Amino acid sequence: MKTPLLVGLLFLALQSFSQSNKFTFGFEVSPNFTNIDRNSLYALWYPEYGFRPAFNMDIKAEYQASKHLVITAGVGYLTTREFVILDTNLQDIERIESDRFHSYVFLPAGVKYYFGDFFISPEIGIGWNTANTTKTTYRRSNGYSSSKGDDINNLYKVNAVTYPIFFSFGNDIDMKSYSISLGVKAYYSLNSVGNDDSNYGHYYGFGVLAGVSF
Repeated sequence: MKTPLLVGLLFLALQSFSQSNKFTFGFEVSPNFTNIDRNSLYALWYPEYGFRPAFNMDIKAEYQASKHLVITAGVGYLTTREFVILDTNLQDIERIESDRFHSYVFLPAGVKYYFGDFFISPEIGIGWNTANTTKTTYRRSNGYSSSKGDDINNLYKVNAVTYPIFFSFGNDIDMKSYSISLGVKAYYSLNSVGNDDSNYGHYYGFGVLAGVSF
């Protein structure tokens, strides 16, 4: 309950700031593909270790510091994923596959620099892990079975705090009473996902970006 309340209060605060001529308020969405860096090498042998779809959403306030420079801050939601394979001879099980989902709420801050309508925007943030879910598939010679559940006890030692950096670029389209942003967004975590042998790597991803500002 605390997370939706915090987001709601911040939403109202950012909206009030947007009444100033130098402040704008808006939100961005970025469907993307994600992985952890240690899996990139494994993907050469196991295609299953490749990128998986994920999602990022931000609510932002922007302050027009100069003609070309805008300061940004807000709150965001990010999902990341990782895939782990364990080959085994345990009873009739030949392979165990774990598709792990991690969710974060984070606070980003950065700048947006304009070249006409084109912009580049580096950001850094601090985030908190809010949920971890694992889909486990047991593969046998005669078929497979799957189960999905929340990792309430943090079995895989996922870090409680994350430090993501973001970089986006694109174009703003002026619609008079509001503007639309279209571009590309990438991200990378400065610390590892967790301290378990299977996730001791940094998540990263990239995807399209769409936003609107008022």
